[in-house]
Amino acid sequence: MKGIDAPELDMEYGMESKDELVRLIGGKRVSILVYGPDKYGRSLGDIYCDGVFIQEQMLKGGFAWHYKMCDKRPEFAKWQREAKKARRGLWSLDKPQKPWIWRRDNPRIDNKKGNADDIQVEPQNQVNESSVGLPLLIMKDMEDLGRKWKGSLENFVSENMKLHDQVQELKRDKKEAEERAKKAEKEMGNAMADNMKLNGQLQESERNKKEAEDRILQLDFFSGSVAAVNMDLHNKIEVLENEHKKAEDQAKEVESEMEGVVAENRTLKDQLQVVEVQAMKLKYFSEKVAGVNIVLYRKLEGSEEKNKMAEEQAKETEKEMKTILDDNVKLSGKIQKLSKINKEITTFANNSKRKLQSVLAVNMDLDKKGMERATLPDKGLEIVGVENMKGKLQGTSHKKSEQTVETPSATPTKDFGVKKPTVWRMKTAATTSSAPPPKGHYE
Repeated sequence: MKGIDAPELDMEYGMESKDELVRLIGGKRVSILVYGPDKYGRSLGDIYCDGVFIQEQMLKGGFAWHYKMCDKRPEFAKWQREAKKARRGLWSLDKPQKPWIWRRDNPRIDNKKGNADDIQVEPQNQVNESSVGLPLLIMKDMEDLGRKWKGSLENFVSENMKLHDQVQELKRDKKEAEERAKKAEKEMGNAMADNMKLNGQLQESERNKKEAEDRILQLDFFSGSVAAVNMDLHNKIEVLENEHKKAEDQAKEVESEMEGVVAENRTLKDQLQVVEVQAMKLKYFSEKVAGVNIVLYRKLEGSEEKNKMAEEQAKETEKEMKTILDDNVKLSGKIQKLSKINKEITTFANNSKRKLQSVLAVNMDLDKKGMERATLPDKGLEIVGVENMKGKLQGTSHKKSEQTVETPSATPTKDFGVKKPTVWRMKTAATTSSAPPPKGHYE
């Protein structure tokens, strides 16, 4: 081993040094970095075993000396100083002896073992002194043995160098693999973080979806409740519509009776036109509301199954139902107002009928008086009759013009948009007599 010299077996701490060397490399594969043979033909090198520098371990443990004459590497001197300072190994002895001094003072003649203890790097003068007294035969055998050992050692060193290169390559591969593993681990950590973020976003999306579904169910239930209320209002409006139709029939009867009175017919015709305009407005509004009700009715047919499911959530919507009930109370009030208006229309029609009857009676009375007063000029009689009739008709017209028709605010039925039959009236000239009116044309 280049740069160190271990104690001989017969020296103090020689066996301990040998045991430590056996512990480090015994039965193991070693790698030797060869520097070449010395001047005595012996190969020198650095020995590695399992990545451990053997010279370093021997010096740090105090199992060898730093041989400065052969190797002046500063780390060798440093390792020896550390062991000496810590009194490890042979440095625990009071006066440790240098191996090359011991060999000089105790030359060995028996060299039959040829073990590694004989392969030491020694100063030139020491080697010469130890070999001067050897017989020539022994020197020749030693040279042959040295050459054989040298060839074997060179082969061994060559194999160890190859193994050393393989080990170094494996170390490089291992280092690269570790770097790739660290890089992959880092990428995996980033991927895990991204997955955690995506998982959080997915959970938030699911929560939003669930909330949207709950809102849809609530809206469906509210729509079903409103549809039920609209159906109830629809039934009530049908009843009111029937009453209104009866009132219209009565108005038509009154209108047919009014055709017999020409002067009154003109006045009533203007009033009826106003009523018809209001009725047309009412009809248009009713048709519009009927269209809305048809749409709601269709939605109601499609949401019957949803209403069944919504019954289980009735407790949660008590507040909404209270609000709807308040609205129903308001609608009921409006319906009552509409009923009152219809009653007023009916009363108005009855009053008109009675007034027409009284007008007819007056006309008949006037006809009788006219026949009795046949001697009077026709012109004077006509003026008197017209003046009397104008006075009565003006009074009647003034009272009737004060009657108003309120447009109902309730929702009509879905079939309210059916067109009503046209009423044909006979157009006659104005007269104050009770004679039958002349034939005219229908409009």
